[in-house]
Amino acid sequence: MKISILILALSLPFLAACDHTTNPAIVDATQAQLIPTVSNYQAMTFMPLANPSTRVEDIGAADPVFDFGNDGKSYYKAFKLPRSDKPYAIEVCTYTTHPGRGTYFRIFLPSFVFLNEAKEPTSLPEYQGPSYVNGDEAFIQRYVQFLIKPDTKARYMIVYTSRESQLNGVMATYGQPGVAYAAGLFIPVSGPKAALKGSPDGKIGVTIKEPTPKEE
Repeated sequence: MKISILILALSLPFLAACDHTTNPAIVDATQAQLIPTVSNYQAMTFMPLANPSTRVEDIGAADPVFDFGNDGKSYYKAFKLPRSDKPYAIEVCTYTTHPGRGTYFRIFLPSFVFLNEAKEPTSLPEYQGPSYVNGDEAFIQRYVQFLIKPDTKARYMIVYTSRESQLNGVMATYGQPGVAYAAGLFIPVSGPKAALKGSPDGKIGVTIKEPTPKEE
């Protein structure tokens, strides 16, 4: 009985944080206000990325808007990828903003379109993530890393967010796991959790660097 009570007690903060959905009416009202400013991928302007390099950008009302079909309308950033005869990684980081009511945080949850030389959609490169950590620039930072090989067809990358991400958000486990002691027992617990609400705007970092080896 004591163990059951302990498990319930440990779970309650996490369960309370799980309520991170956004009212569909609010999301749809935001979508209705977004007017596409670009009609196709070929008309987009792409920022060139150097190898290595890091760019940290605000994404929001100052940016163009595109209609991503089933994903809805979104502000976006568009990048031209560097050419290289060696593999490299594209690391995309997004940052939480101040929490709203309760225990949730807001964050720009990125989706991606990769384009080939003709600026037509191509398959996503191999990737790792997402992962969440306590960050220097924000309480939680979210990372995704793509591997670009010399034979990868992707030449351009578009970063945006989807209607679904804004509706559903995510639960993030960040920090280090630990143990809880009660009733003479040490109970392993996972790292701290936080509910992240998807936001139509935010801050993103894009880094071109050497690939990070996969964890076995």
